Amino acid sequence: MRRVRFWALIVLLLCTSVSLVCAEEAVDESAKISIWYPDDWGMESDEDSLMIVDPSGEVIFIYILVASDKMEDALEVLKKELLSMVSDLQSVGEPEEDDLNGMECIFMEAQGKIDGVGVDIGIMMVITPADKVLLVMGIVESAKYEKHEETIAEIIMGIQPL
Repeated sequence: MRRVRFWALIVLLLCTSVSLVCAEEAVDESAKISIWYPDDWGMESDEDSLMIVDPSGEVIFIYILVASDKMEDALEVLKKELLSMVSDLQSVGEPEEDDLNGMECIFMEAQGKIDGVGVDIGIMMVITPADKVLLVMGIVESAKYEKHEETIAEIIMGIQPL
């Protein structure tokens, strides 16, 4: 019995270590946040935005730091960004206020099409510790959501205050 527990512990530690090693983190000192994402995902960034894409191209996250603490300013940026990428855009349900790792946020969902392909869109507006709004858009092919659901949840929970 001890041997089984020992090997179970070793497997658990190895899995945890692999999980921690197989990850990347982007830190934004001006917003006082860090963003976790899997290490096999592509990443591009500039001064106020970050984009990560899974290897299959089925999921994309776009992070835009809005130099304001007003949700209205973030909504204007959101409209501009979404309307430039997504056709047949429709909101799903009502916006919900929530807490993400101690940071105030509003979460919304939408659906639409990109290049004729149906997509589900998760939108978050997070007030960072530096009193700036982080706009987060997670976009996944509708037919592939379940395949990526666990990783999407990990990425969302990977937005952490410094």
